[in-house]
Amino acid sequence: MLVVDLEAYSFKHEDKALIRATEGTVVERVPPRAAVRAKCDLELPHIMLLVDDPGLTLIEPLVRAEGRELYDTELNGGGGRIKGKLVDGRERVECALEKLLNDSTKKYGESFLFGVGDGNHSLAAAASVAGGLGLKPKTSKYYALVEVVNIYNEGLNFEPIHRLIVGGKSKELADALIGKFGVATDKGNKPNLILGKQRICLKFPEDAIKAVAETQELLDDFVRKHGGEIDYIHGESDLKELCARDGDNVGILLPSMSKSDLFEYVARNGALPRKTFSMGEAYEKRYYLEARAIGE
Repeated sequence: MLVVDLEAYSFKHEDKALIRATEGTVVERVPPRAAVRAKCDLELPHIMLLVDDPGLTLIEPLVRAEGRELYDTELNGGGGRIKGKLVDGRERVECALEKLLNDSTKKYGESFLFGVGDGNHSLAAAASVAGGLGLKPKTSKYYALVEVVNIYNEGLNFEPIHRLIVGGKSKELADALIGKFGVATDKGNKPNLILGKQRICLKFPEDAIKAVAETQELLDDFVRKHGGEIDYIHGESDLKELCARDGDNVGILLPSMSKSDLFEYVARNGALPRKTFSMGEAYEKRYYLEARAIGE
């Protein structure tokens, strides 16, 4: 867990901030969250910052270090078990962060230390509140509590976020998808379009990010013209179950991007297409354990 200066964050690609959004920010979602945060005495964030650390220099040494146990508890909902400890490693962390910052400049030609993997709208709301305070010296509201995760940690998996289209013209949508991508006929291809009892294998681009972007663009345009709603589903089995409940629902299983592509893509292009990836499965995402006072 770290506390970060909100002046180092921006979701605008042109700002080249140290902390950047990895997916598109819906600005309309920020003011309601900012209004809540401005009156809160505590923050219990789900903000996750990813760091590009293939050498495992920042977090992994701390995991192995000795420290005072803070908690050790079973998580509800099948989430496993979590342990927390207080480690005295500030100097080591600062040295590792400085090296990662220098490495990012060499890789991308600019300083890019953290990518927001989850909770981007919460971080944007916190930055909005801080930007409106105008107080010097800075108060606690100029900072945000975050969880830092190495993108190369073996416990972190990137999962695809699938699409469910409800209440639209299912046959016409399927035809549009087939017209856009074509049908893969090679043996061994996994069906990725669910239409009633039909299973069709769309020939998506090999680049998973491109596949998500082109699918989302087609769906947005189709729903705008023909109606229906797009839902974003975590988990293949959940998507199939929702399609089975109503034969008019259309399900699209999207490919998973490689996590090693994330930082380079964001550095070069800005935010990923909307709902490109999820970190882990849905059952892993419901825990708020650390809090920080922000009321003063």
